[in-house]
Amino acid sequence: MLTTRTTIAAPVLAAAFVLITVPASAQAQSQAPAASACRQIVITGSNVGVREFAHNNAQVLQTRKTKSVLTSCQFVRGNGSNSYTPKCGASGRNWFQVNIKPTRDEVGFEVNKGYVPATCARVR
Repeated sequence: MLTTRTTIAAPVLAAAFVLITVPASAQAQSQAPAASACRQIVITGSNVGVREFAHNNAQVLQTRKTKSVLTSCQFVRGNGSNSYTPKCGASGRNWFQVNIKPTRDEVGFEVNKGYVPATCARVR
């Protein structure tokens, strides 16, 4: 009985391992073009807060002054739940995910990405 389970379990586990690893490699290939889509954005507002999450109530990790240049690799389209009232003269719901100098959040984790309202920045 033990031999039968072992002979059946080994091919099943090997097949499951192959199924798990194939999507991971396909996912890595699909993420490669996204890395080339990075672009520079320029802060247009004065003292804009770089937030931990794409939400109006998220913790401010850093503040950036006018004409600061940041690298953004992702544009986050918001829904009604993460909209913001007038930021930099306009209301909206879209955010730029930006790379920042590593800093610590309130829990103590190291964070190197943050979110800036799209109305406070423009693409260079």
